[in-house]
Amino acid sequence: MPKAPAEPPKRSAVQAVGACACGAVRLEIDVPAVWAWHDHSRAGRRAHGGAYATYVGSWRSRITPG
Repeated sequence: MPKAPAEPPKRSAVQAVGACACGAVRLEIDVPAVWAWHDHSRAGRRAHGGAYATYVGSWRSRITPG
């Protein structure tokens, strides 16, 4: 018996969108997030120029050109 064609991945009804500062890259993630944390390490502060960096994980994400 032939296999049924694979369905495209389903998108969440709710998504968060963002972009880099110059707008060259855009991203979308499904919400609610699976995990999130604030990195207060010295390396994180230096890399992001702030008191902390925030990271968020999602089951599905998409990165596209701006």
